[in-house]
Amino acid sequence: VRLALESCVKETVHCQAAKLRGAMSEEGSEEGLRGAVKDLLERSTAFDLLPESSKVVILDHRLSIQASVLALLENGIRSAPVVDPSSHRLTGMFTVSDFIDVLMEAYLTTRQEGSEESGEVFSSRTKKKFEEMELWRWQKDFVLPSLQRGAQLNTAISAETEELDGEGRGADMEMETDDGEDASHFSSLPLEPPLTVSSRPLPNTPVTSALPPPVIAGPSTSLADATVLLWKNRVHRLPIVEETADGQRIIQILRPSVILRYIAYSLRHSPHLFRSPLASLPVGTRSNICTVSRSSTLAETLALLKSNRITTVPVVDDTGRVTDVFSRADVLHLAHAGAHAELEQTVEEALSFRPRGEDSLHSLRLSDSLRKCVFTLARHRAGCIVLVDMDLRIEGVITTSDVLHFLSIPALSL
Repeated sequence: VRLALESCVKETVHCQAAKLRGAMSEEGSEEGLRGAVKDLLERSTAFDLLPESSKVVILDHRLSIQASVLALLENGIRSAPVVDPSSHRLTGMFTVSDFIDVLMEAYLTTRQEGSEESGEVFSSRTKKKFEEMELWRWQKDFVLPSLQRGAQLNTAISAETEELDGEGRGADMEMETDDGEDASHFSSLPLEPPLTVSSRPLPNTPVTSALPPPVIAGPSTSLADATVLLWKNRVHRLPIVEETADGQRIIQILRPSVILRYIAYSLRHSPHLFRSPLASLPVGTRSNICTVSRSSTLAETLALLKSNRITTVPVVDDTGRVTDVFSRADVLHLAHAGAHAELEQTVEEALSFRPRGEDSLHSLRLSDSLRKCVFTLARHRAGCIVLVDMDLRIEGVITTSDVLHFLSIPALSL
């Protein structure tokens, strides 16, 4: 009887699997995959992703920028929440992107002062000003004006888009740089804004004189809602906050990479869901991709990252072959070595400060499967994958947020 029951159970399981495969073949693998991801995210919460042992580094908003950068370096992290100790409430996030903006502001200020004629990349006065500036002052004097300009720009773009939509061209409108050339994006979901705080104004958001409240979620928030929050607010980090009588307690910082690793781990026994080749899927960027050469200066590279709102840029040689990638995180390696102020150094020189053995370049081909892409990103905790051909020439870029967007947003935003 026991053997007969086991046989019946096995037959039932095989029948259910066959039905699932049949449904997928009828409805399409993308729909089947997204349905499985949607079901997983809707029944999971942010609390489910909380590690058994972890710590959250919190910055007092009265800390100087220099002290905040040291805190990031000493703890091996790229961002930290900023809290007002008087109210015990979150005011924003300080990230490596903010540090890059500080460097660029100091660099441009020095050039405007004419100090570069004397050979100084940073004037002593400018360097001291930015190093000693407190976080709350940085948010007030630099982040807020940037958000106000962004709100005005979003309103102008929305008005122009509505006008173009009336002519049937709004959906295909491309972004342009200041020199009129097309600006490419690695990701359909921008990873980080030029000046990083926990929230950005959405289109048509009125210009205000105060920082908008940070985008946060609670421990019981479903991963489906958390993913939509990240996407709609165009942020890369979502603080998970517990409200208390004394204020807010920050439990963890949820990122797209964490959610993607959870998806990969949870669905690892369903390889058929990820079998489609990358060439057949609308994921990532396949044209107008930003690149730099090893002889490009650090200032040029950081300006490229900021103006295109991307976190990583491929490095190519004289023949167009991909040899490496430069990311915003590489700036922290420079800071650790005290070389972050040398913005006239080349990319090749900057990459020499990367820890030995650290491999940031992960490449695949268009013929590789989505499964290989997902598990490469998850296993190596990589921010992006560069798609190359047989000659190592670039064919596309896929970021973590690209994959998460492809897997979840079309189903969750219905």
